[in-house]
Amino acid sequence: MADIFFPMLPTPEWVQALSHRVLDDAEYTHPCRIEWRWGDPRPKSWTEPLRRRIVIRAAEDRGHAALASTLLHELAHLVLPPKEHHSRRFWRHFYGLVERYGAGGGCALTLDDAYLLSRHYKVTAIKVAAELGVGAARSNLALRVPGEPQPRGWFDESLALERRLHEQTCDACAGEALPAVFRGAPRRGYEKIVRQSEELIMVLKGVRARYSNGVFEPLDEVDLAEDQEVLLTVDEKPSSKRDPEAMRAGAGGWVGQHDPEELKRMLYEARITGSREPPAT
Repeated sequence: MADIFFPMLPTPEWVQALSHRVLDDAEYTHPCRIEWRWGDPRPKSWTEPLRRRIVIRAAEDRGHAALASTLLHELAHLVLPPKEHHSRRFWRHFYGLVERYGAGGGCALTLDDAYLLSRHYKVTAIKVAAELGVGAARSNLALRVPGEPQPRGWFDESLALERRLHEQTCDACAGEALPAVFRGAPRRGYEKIVRQSEELIMVLKGVRARYSNGVFEPLDEVDLAEDQEVLLTVDEKPSSKRDPEAMRAGAGGWVGQHDPEELKRMLYEARITGSREPPAT
């Protein structure tokens, strides 16, 4: 099974399952990271192939099928060489993923839908879809002029498709979109949900204290009510004195645990890719 790390919570189960199916079938053996940032009001996604990292800002009002198209798009970037960025080979691979994995979870992403969501990239996306038999692509190809903005009507059509795909979203997928505390609530915007979630967050405040005769004596001003109970977490101040014996005991502990050449290669890659803006996808 592909080694995929999903650091963001909650990452929908269908996202994890679909990612594993695609990468397992592609025999993708490298450890990778998929950051699913749910509820981000600025929908955007990108892939960093050298870092083996995918970031998806998943707007909560999009719906399963449109989000599946975004995920498959980024997975195609991950498994293909960077030089194939939005090339003919890339689009054939992406549309192939849609045909193979587009249906599931009570929602269906058709090849036509995936095309309408992707045609704003380049003329190559339209040409490949037309070759695969997408009817809309064939008619659009006669209207699209290389280097010119896409017709305004295409944008309106895409918005209408987004609304239809959102309405198509099944209850199971919608249930995975937000934590259980918010399920069933109307979609009132990301900021509203953040304000509601603040009630669930424990407020932590650091206060310096001195322990003496079994009693913690605060060294900072404390704004608490009389007899209010609090939870103390003790963070010992490290000693400024060095222990030579402890340092000697730890000597050689990393021998055989890492590859220095691989570490240097990763550092150089991070410097190169980290100095560039994420590619527009």
